[in-house]
Amino acid sequence: MLIESGPGIGQSLRDLPKHLNLLTLSHGFVGWVFSMTGPMLILLSVAEQGNLPSEITVSWIFIGLSVGGATSWLLSLYYRQPLTVAITIPGMVLVGTALSHITFPEVIGAYLVTGGLLTLVALSGKIRPVMEWFPLPISMAMVAGVFLPFGLKIIAAWATDPWVSVPTTLIFLGISFFSAHAKTFPPILGAILVGVLMAAATGQAHGELFELNFGKLTWISPVWSLPAITELSIPLFLTVVAVQNAQGSTVLRIAKYQPPLNAMTWACGIGTLINSVFGCAPACITGPVSAIISPSSVGSKEGRYVAGIVVGTLWLISGVLSPLVVISSKILPATLISLLAGLALFSVLGNAFVEAFKGKYRFGALTCFMITVSQITIWNVGSPFWGLVAGLLVSAVLEPSDFQK
Repeated sequence: MLIESGPGIGQSLRDLPKHLNLLTLSHGFVGWVFSMTGPMLILLSVAEQGNLPSEITVSWIFIGLSVGGATSWLLSLYYRQPLTVAITIPGMVLVGTALSHITFPEVIGAYLVTGGLLTLVALSGKIRPVMEWFPLPISMAMVAGVFLPFGLKIIAAWATDPWVSVPTTLIFLGISFFSAHAKTFPPILGAILVGVLMAAATGQAHGELFELNFGKLTWISPVWSLPAITELSIPLFLTVVAVQNAQGSTVLRIAKYQPPLNAMTWACGIGTLINSVFGCAPACITGPVSAIISPSSVGSKEGRYVAGIVVGTLWLISGVLSPLVVISSKILPATLISLLAGLALFSVLGNAFVEAFKGKYRFGALTCFMITVSQITIWNVGSPFWGLVAGLLVSAVLEPSDFQK
């Protein structure tokens, strides 16, 4: 089985206008805003760290957002799920470190090897049985550990910028309290409006930075380097499959979807191969963005795929306007973006804790959670992967009966 079967694109396109409402629009918009701020700041930091010229940075953003947007459209429509593909954030951090002693063309060669590995795994069709075998509570604990910092940033925002953060949070809570109205006017939309107004009132919104320019793609020929491939390709492969895609698929399972694991791997493999030659890091299934656009607060389960379409559309537009993206992260204050992301992820974080610790695999889940939160890095691979490995080993030793069906 190369890819899983889905409901198909035709019916999803016909139903798209019915599900394009304030709920799907507002959550899709928040997912897009989140992706355009924190991750973009990391990307720009990596580009500066590696002394990359501006045309390479623009090309990186252009192709990454364009491939992500187009792939998100296809996956969301065909599988009728909020499936979004983006650039791997941990992968960008890893590359930033490597650029101190590896040339960028050598990095491109390592990217292509990563894309080839992902494509080969997808071709084998073995990714679904492996990922479905993994205990859900341990995966949920990893998601809880990854998303916990977003929840903590809500509290940090209250302390550092109360004039913007407190009214924004109160509006979110107030609309949420009146649950009947929250179905037609989403709490996160009210938080966005109040947050932007308060940021403007306190002089923290910088609309004057807006400048319309169109992006260009720059082809980069790879250089094949064994040290670069050894340092980057396997860690990047593990990051995409066992961290990013594991987060995204677990978030979708929380929302009661059955994610198409093999199709997701195909999308990431082919997306990475296309991204690479234009200077962009590997593609992956999103974690936080998926969490923002998939919970019940987005609307009916059969219509949440439209939030993925909204995100994908905004990414396609942002890719074309990639020079603007370079400065867009400075238009709104970072505390407001962190606050909005935390509020949008609040219910997902709570559900992840419940699913992780309500039943079996408790010691394994706790181990996974603690290691994930620690943010350690071993052999260039981040803590979520090691949390999953350690959690599985601890459960195998201390809770072997939990593995019995």
